[in-house]
Amino acid sequence: LHQSNDQAKAEEKDCGQEDQEGGVLEVHPGPDPPCGGRHFGLGQLRFHSLAQTLGFSSLVSLCSVQQETFLKERVKVNGKTGNLANVIEIARLKNKINVTSQKQFSKRYLKYLTKKYLKKNNLRDWLRVVASDKETYELRYFQISQEEEESDNDE
Repeated sequence: LHQSNDQAKAEEKDCGQEDQEGGVLEVHPGPDPPCGGRHFGLGQLRFHSLAQTLGFSSLVSLCSVQQETFLKERVKVNGKTGNLANVIEIARLKNKINVTSQKQFSKRYLKYLTKKYLKKNNLRDWLRVVASDKETYELRYFQISQEEEESDNDE
């Protein structure tokens, strides 16, 4: 009924890795998460692929190629810029840039990088970043009403 210490240690090594104190660490994968994308509890933290889109209007689409290269150079993965690897994919389709990631990637970070790009190219005075829906940002021109222009001309 009783096992020797050597047999017990051999079984412990078979079922998991030993930590520094001699205990056993085991990883039990949890069930797949529901549509939310994250799963907390037993097992590993998992993310489904997350996708955000940055859309350009027809007049702004000229800078989409430059914006794509800017994003590829500036996006940080694990604290390093330009380290996209297989984790984040940035693709341009006509007048849209699609950002698909396997790790957590906030939409707010995409907006921050877009504003940084606009500031760098002196476009921030004419263009703004607007959330058109839950997963999409668009670059739009500022709306300047004609009434304001007329009042400025009168003075």
